[in-house]
Amino acid sequence: MPLAAAAVIEVVVIGEDLTQLKQSGKTNTYQVFTDTYCNISKNTDTRYLLILTVISQKTQTPGTTASAHMLKRKDRGSSGSENIEVYNPSKRGYIYNSMMADNATPGEMTNELLSDLVSNEVDSLKNDIKKRNGIEERLELVCIEATDQGKEIDELRRENKKLTGEVELMKSYIIRLEQRVNSNTVDITNQAARGMRNNLIFTGVKESDGENLFEKVNEIIVKELKVDPVKFDRIHRIGPKTNKSYPRSIVGKCFDYAQRENVLRHAKHLKNGIKIFPQFPESNRENRKRAFDLHKKYEGENVETKVVGEKLVFKQSGNQYREKISLPKANMVLTSKTETNYKVYHSDLITDGENKFQAHAVEVSSIKEAREASLQILKEPEIAKANHNVLACVYLNRNGELKDSMDDDMEFGAARKILNLMHDKEIANCMIIVSRWNPHGQKLGPKRFDHFKNCSINVMKKVFVV
Repeated sequence: MPLAAAAVIEVVVIGEDLTQLKQSGKTNTYQVFTDTYCNISKNTDTRYLLILTVISQKTQTPGTTASAHMLKRKDRGSSGSENIEVYNPSKRGYIYNSMMADNATPGEMTNELLSDLVSNEVDSLKNDIKKRNGIEERLELVCIEATDQGKEIDELRRENKKLTGEVELMKSYIIRLEQRVNSNTVDITNQAARGMRNNLIFTGVKESDGENLFEKVNEIIVKELKVDPVKFDRIHRIGPKTNKSYPRSIVGKCFDYAQRENVLRHAKHLKNGIKIFPQFPESNRENRKRAFDLHKKYEGENVETKVVGEKLVFKQSGNQYREKISLPKANMVLTSKTETNYKVYHSDLITDGENKFQAHAVEVSSIKEAREASLQILKEPEIAKANHNVLACVYLNRNGELKDSMDDDMEFGAARKILNLMHDKEIANCMIIVSRWNPHGQKLGPKRFDHFKNCSINVMKKVFVV
């Protein structure tokens, strides 16, 4: 396209808005060509370069997102170069000044101008963003908050370390406390046993109003046992009088231990429903019952044993029988790192006044699994808070022999009843723990054993078809 003798203008468009190319009467008519020139009919002594630059992308409204910049050629300098300035109509002043060589083409001039203009606009935008959005202030606030949070984290770490130390200290005290309680329990039981050393228990003796137990009991001893009468220090029936049909038991303390032993030797001859036996603390009595049950069982397996006091002793080795599975002690519960995931079945909750009962059952196939499962159950805070956790387990050993183990947890007689129930139902490879919560010590008497039994039956139905 031929160029006119008048001034020449090169048009470079950045963006989409062309409306501001018509500015301040600088051109009467114009045309836009890609990489070409357009004529201008005014100011023939001056060459203009119009550059449209997008200043903001915040709005898409035509005519508001761009401004036109014009390049004006000034007088030649002595060096033979042109002094070029860019005029910004919106700012009404020259914003760019550069010496351009005579032989510089419009395209080269445009590239340099564009580069500098974009750089200026970027700097302007950065300053504008800082002013409008306050990035520096925000970064400073972020730094301050990060510092404060760092201090809080350090404080939390120190507090966590302190609490960890206190927890470990509490664990140590709890373990020592349990050991002392167990030791004291043994001592108290032994003292109670010594205090009952001369005592006799009579059951099945008919009860009547205004009865004289000294005479009634000695009459039985003389007539039924054919021995001399016994001198009692004191004698009475156990517990308050009730409307039940069966009579209350009688406890009598003999002056002479030899007389007590003489009565016991002849007591096996009684045949009228009356029974006579020595008095023991409740724990010792249940241990003796358990020992006699085991003695009878081993007798059927041709294993020689004998009951000594409350313990079962194997005649051949002289070893005492010990339960293979029992409730884990505080030391195990608090310090064990073992994590297991046995499926635990829970019975429905039984409530009787302030007492609550619930059974928990796990299928096990070895002593190891039973111990791990009991530890897993006792790690549950709510179960651990129970006043009593009675354990009963029936399993097959490596030789396929049916074995059992139990732990009364001071609820004497409950575990043995659950074991007998499991044997009656032919349940094997199963461990049951029945929890009893009794926060205020409300007594239920023998009725509590029904709750232990019903809980066990309920949970067995969920594990097996009973």
